[in-house]
Amino acid sequence: MEVLNSKKQLGFTLIELMVAMTIFSIVALFVVDIYMETSKSYFNSLSNRSAQQNVKIAMETITRYVKQSSRADWDGSILSLQVKDDDGNPYPVIFQKVGSSIDMSVNGLPLQALTSDDLPITNFSVNYYAGVPTIVNITIIADITEKDNRSKERGIAGDDMIKMTTSTALKAQYNY
Repeated sequence: MEVLNSKKQLGFTLIELMVAMTIFSIVALFVVDIYMETSKSYFNSLSNRSAQQNVKIAMETITRYVKQSSRADWDGSILSLQVKDDDGNPYPVIFQKVGSSIDMSVNGLPLQALTSDDLPITNFSVNYYAGVPTIVNITIIADITEKDNRSKERGIAGDDMIKMTTSTALKAQYNY
């Protein structure tokens, strides 16, 4: 009868396999966790850029019409501008906060949204300073929290909002 020498046996014991599987599981858990956090950060960053772009486009549209206007009126909720077309005929352009978005109406046409319904606008305010030219200061604040008040991401200032302010002049007051 032959006696087996344990030093000559090849392979792994069950305990060695279980230790290796445990170590592999722990490492895999950390890798998956890091991947999930990185993905979450990436998608929050995309969402933040999208929200900022949304507010920026609204601000640029309002600013463009303010620059073209000869008169601006602000009653606390509605910005009314008097703009002239290429033939010199005046027409109204109106911006107002309706619900949680900023809407625009050109020449009496129905209101159309300037901002996304997914981005609640919490403040739309205008200050203007009389003179020639009249200076208009526009502020838009958007909330970037989820419905359960958890922050989706942080704004540029580190807050749960995006705030953009611009000042522009009514250039159409000048007679060219």
